[in-house]
Amino acid sequence: MAGIPHITAIRSISLFGLSDIKIQFTYDFTYEEAEQRVINQLTQVSGLPAGVSPQISPESPIGEIYRYQVKGPPGYSSLDLKTIQDWILQRRFKAVPGVIDVTGWGGKTKAYEVAVDQNRLLAHGVTLQQILTVLNNSNINVGAQTINFGEQAAIVRGIGLIQDMDTLADTMVSANNGAPVLLRDVATITVSNLPRLGIAGRDNDDDIVQGIVLMRRGARSTPTILGVEQEVARITHDNILPPGVSIEPIYDRSQLIALTTRTVLDNMLIGITLIFLIQWIFLGNLKTACITSATIPFALCFAIALMVLRG
Repeated sequence: MAGIPHITAIRSISLFGLSDIKIQFTYDFTYEEAEQRVINQLTQVSGLPAGVSPQISPESPIGEIYRYQVKGPPGYSSLDLKTIQDWILQRRFKAVPGVIDVTGWGGKTKAYEVAVDQNRLLAHGVTLQQILTVLNNSNINVGAQTINFGEQAAIVRGIGLIQDMDTLADTMVSANNGAPVLLRDVATITVSNLPRLGIAGRDNDDDIVQGIVLMRRGARSTPTILGVEQEVARITHDNILPPGVSIEPIYDRSQLIALTTRTVLDNMLIGITLIFLIQWIFLGNLKTACITSATIPFALCFAIALMVLRG
């Protein structure tokens, strides 16, 4: 990153499983130009450890527009709720215009754990690398060519994504003397979770799952929030979530927008009234009082127009 022009500072914070790097630019670049320069540099990064993938964070101090908690009936664990957040809610909210990302907090991230038995591996003549290769190759969709039928064509593809534990256990690892060796023959498969990097709590509940909807830079707050609220209503009305699971809003920026707008309007009306009365009482001229007090809304509109023009 140091080779990019117009950089004023590069700072980093590192913790377990995460390194956050902040790059500050001068105003010689617009935000989009600076972002593109960073993206270009990231594509040239090489020599990183396996599993490390740098990416630009969409978060910003003003990006959060909606925060919610995923609540479930008795019997639902934080792992179940986090799975719903990651595979259902996050994908639906990302499709809302103006939303750039949805960040999930709290809960346990579901994972299928394969505990390999070394003795069973040796007995079946299978290596650990074979298992890794087979699992990676088995959990993909494969696209083939097309078959033509006169003027029509059919697309051929293989659906290989693993859907459940039974499918995972029945994955063929190799063949031993003509007999297939399945994954269940050399390993034990269980449902587990990835190592937790944190926990979220609210009120008296110390382990909850929540989501934060982030708005794209430059997008309009009110239409984006309205789209998110409509998506919440659609999810509830269409019974997208399992029975008993619901979305409970925690924060909605529309409340802040309404409060700010009401405060500005109240202050403007009070200011106009006070200036009008003071001018009229001390000068005794109704026309002068009206002209002076009328400058307040004009000044406010001019200030707002100036802010809009300057972005």
